[in-house]
Formats: sequence, C-alpha cells, structure tokens
Amino acid sequence: MNRTHINNQRARVFQALYSATSQTEILEQFKEELLTFKTIKNDDDFKKDEASRIFSKYVLAITYLYSLPSIKNNLKAYKKVISEVRAGNDISKNFYFEGLYGTVTKSSEQNKEKRKTTDEELPIDVISEIKRVRKILELDKFNLKKNQNHAQVRSYHLAYILGLSTGRRFTELLKSIKIHKKNNDYVFIGLLKKKDELKNQQLKAYFLELSPLEARKYLQEFRDFLNNKLQKDKNISLDDLTESQINTTFSKVYNNAVTKISNKKVPNFHELRKFYTITFQDIYLEQNPHLKDNSEQELSVILQDVRYTILGHEIKNDTTSTYVTFK
Repeated sequence: MNRTHINNQRARVFQALYSATSQTEILEQFKEELLTFKTIKNDDDFKKDEASRIFSKYVLAITYLYSLPSIKNNLKAYKKVISEVRAGNDISKNFYFEGLYGTVTKSSEQNKEKRKTTDEELPIDVISEIKRVRKILELDKFNLKKNQNHAQVRSYHLAYILGLSTGRRFTELLKSIKIHKKNNDYVFIGLLKKKDELKNQQLKAYFLELSPLEARKYLQEFRDFLNNKLQKDKNISLDDLTESQINTTFSKVYNNAVTKISNKKVPNFHELRKFYTITFQDIYLEQNPHLKDNSEQELSVILQDVRYTILGHEIKNDTTSTYVTFK
C-alpha cells in the first residue's frame, strides 16, 4: 500500500467517522466532547462509561494506518487537549497504549542506523553530473574504444543521465516506465515491484535537473536504440523480453558503462537510484530550512516520507514505515 493510497483511505474513514478529514478538525470535536464530559456530576459509573466511549470513538483518529512514531505523536496531541481542558483522570488514564513509548524508542534507534547511508557524502555531485552528461549528449561527441560504436556509447550516457535524474529502476527505464502529463504535473506509469492492485497506479514524477520533456525525449531515444539493436541482432523487440531477460541481456554492459562514465565513482546502475534519493532529500531540506529545527526522530519521519513519495515505495505495516504526522 503506497502513501497516496493510505492518505486517501484514511481520509475516507475519517470523513465517515467524524465528518472531517484533518486532525485539526477532529481535535476540535474532541475538545468539545471533553467540555461536555466535564459537566457530568455525581455519577461516577456514568462518567467512567463516557470516558471509555470517548476513547473508543477517537482511538482510530490516533492510530488508523499510522506508523508507531506517528501514533506516539498523535497521542501526545490528544493528551495535550485533555490537559488543557483539565478533563481529569477518568479520561487521561484511557488514553494510554502500553509499551508504545519503549517500542518507538527502539524503532527510532533502528531508523538512525538506516539513515547513516543517507547522511554520507556522495562521491559525485548529482546535479553537476547530470549537467556534465547532458552537455556531452548535446555535443554528441564521445571517446570511443575499439569495437565500440557511436550509438551504443550514446545509449550508455542516456541510461546514466536518466537513472540520475528520475531515480527509476534499470528495467523500468529499459522497458516499462512511461512519462505522461497529467494536469499540471507529470506522472510515471509502469512501476515495477508493485502488488497487482497497485501496478497500474500513477506516481507523480520528480526529476533532478532535467525537465520532464527532456527526460521523456531521452527515454524515447534510449528505447529506440534498444529496439533497433534487438531487431538487428535477434529479430525481436523489447516487448518480446521479460523483465528477467532484460536484466540478463543488458545489465552487465550498462553496469560497466555507469562505472566508466562516473570515473569509477558509481559502482553500478542501482546506485544511481540511491544517489538520486539522497540528493533529492538534501534539496528538500534546503528548500525547507525550518525542518532542521525538528528532532532527529521527527526528521527521520519526514525524510522517510520524502523517500516513499519520490520512489513510490509500498509502505509496509511495521515500525519503520513512518511518514509525516499532522502538525
């Protein structure tokens, strides 16, 4: 289940339960209920029942399709309202999840370990590298070795710049991905490694340095070269090859090309996706300097959200699947 699907699903459930979709609106309703709750006098049993009912009503607002760190932050917001209203112990003792804080702390430490790879200094400046390779493509001049032809080496540079600019997988670029304009945005269609119900889902396309039209032009040229080569050598097309066959046929030569073009600074094509992601995170933080005031854990949640958004990852139902909670 990806982030867009989760947000839409949560909004539908919240609308049905609370006639609202934002936490701000739901918290206002919660506050009104607490003020009414405070008016209950001289009926302890009824007061305890109402406290349980209120918790049962709002527990989904706190937990539904949220990660554990987000649940922790949401719970804090509801407990803050309880404290501000001075609703009393009957209410506050219900808003508690045993083991939550310890589990989140453990999860946070695990996330810090995972983030080490995103904090490292890259061996190349991705934006400068895209500009450099784009210039080579524009000049259409390449250093050819023996047994290399111009069109083949140009295709290496096309694959390299597309990997850095789009962050898409090798097989997606070779065969499956399409770049379509939708309203004022561009989307990717044809994502791989998706569950069946998500395979046809569109993902908003985020490009580094290249414009969407440049990326689409380079992608078309790259595919045309591959199809022409397959037709000439084997009398088949890309459509005739499975994903596995594409990897078997092309991965070695294009992995070697990535190493050569990057002057051995990038070991293989898959690393381009990693470099794209780290660079996009850095740019996102530069464009949103206020985020640096967040704690390490909060920043980890935010950057996790950025990664899921740009890569189109499916969010797994575990403690590492974190994304931005409400403010």
